[in-house]
Amino acid sequence: MSADLHDLLDDLASDATVAPGLADRAWQAGSARAGARRLRLAGVAAALVGVLALLLPSAGVAVPALGPARGETAGVQGHPERIGRQWWVRELPDRPGPVAALLQASRRDGEQPDWYAVRADGHRFHLPEVSHQTDQYPSLSRDGRRVGYLQTEEGPYVVHDLVTGERTSFEGIGDNRETTRARFRVQGQAPAHWSPDGRRVALTVIGGALLLDVTTGEVELLPRGERGLVTGWRAEDRLVWLTPGPGSGAGAVSGVRAVTTDLRSRTVADVVLAGAAPSVLSQWAGVVSDDGRRLAVVSDGTFDSVTGVQLFDLTSGQALGALTPVEVWQPCASTWGDRLVVPARVGQRLTTVDLGTLEPLTAVTPSLFPLCLLWATDAVDGPAGGGGLLGSTDAWWAWWWKEVLIGAAAVLGVGAERVRRARATKLSARG
Repeated sequence: MSADLHDLLDDLASDATVAPGLADRAWQAGSARAGARRLRLAGVAAALVGVLALLLPSAGVAVPALGPARGETAGVQGHPERIGRQWWVRELPDRPGPVAALLQASRRDGEQPDWYAVRADGHRFHLPEVSHQTDQYPSLSRDGRRVGYLQTEEGPYVVHDLVTGERTSFEGIGDNRETTRARFRVQGQAPAHWSPDGRRVALTVIGGALLLDVTTGEVELLPRGERGLVTGWRAEDRLVWLTPGPGSGAGAVSGVRAVTTDLRSRTVADVVLAGAAPSVLSQWAGVVSDDGRRLAVVSDGTFDSVTGVQLFDLTSGQALGALTPVEVWQPCASTWGDRLVVPARVGQRLTTVDLGTLEPLTAVTPSLFPLCLLWATDAVDGPAGGGGLLGSTDAWWAWWWKEVLIGAAAVLGVGAERVRRARATKLSARG
């Protein structure tokens, strides 16, 4: 306060005509106004923080730029550290750019699940709603650029390029209901397998494997015969089929063979997987490594078999070490690029585990009930991101930080207003 103002207040206090205590009341009124201004500024600042929390999709998010991956294609560059709560989930745009994963989840336990496309920063988009109503799981190319799904129960099967927005429709492919009139019926909950170059996708259908050529639109059926189910690609022109040996019980096997064929369905290799532990050979049981040299056999523990993952050499059929115990979760596919990740339960939570470290690949908010995460291979091979300051923290507040900030802003604003009114009432009473 300036010296002139001090002098004026001193003169006012010494003036005999002025009511006693006027200067004190003036000081108090000035202090009250200054305090109210500070509280209002704090309330505005807290409100701004709350608005920012509302607008930001997640903490520290940086949308990955498109870049080269697998030749000249623009692919995904990494995977999210966390898939958090999201207040507004849009429908999948025509050109959102490549995505890291497809997530099947419901908002409540037992509720009809939805499918989402998940970017490398953890942001989610709804896949077309009709795809939720069929028994065919959607598929994702290895670079995360193309998504495949049934458009309706009667087809067609659509491949959507997320970079260009182009859609390729394959007619005559429908759901596995007996009443489906489509020429080909997909096998329920069976994964699709994309070729290493992203040109073809192999769908498991009743009676064999259906090859869809995305570049030409051609469709070709490879009869199953005695070969079991397609489990992946060994090269651009080589498919691997996983075949159960003799056993007892639905799906229970006592031996496993890996059969390799060309694109004309001719067998080019057939090996017995030596020492394979008895397991249930489901449509999710096998995954071929990205280099086409190894095969993982996954058991989910059904029929009291051992649950875990065992690796084999595809050329010789020899086991590459003992079975790794993991609480595998199926139906859901594993992914094998530079590392092998498998769907698993950690405690009561479904996540994806890096088989080399047995550490979760990403954290999913408890507000979702995740049922499956299908990863793009390039996403798994890339760095983790999108976690910001939170990283992989799984504490409750890490999922509710936006609401906490908005709540704090509201409490601070209400408190500031109440203090201002209380001071104003007190000064009015003194006056």
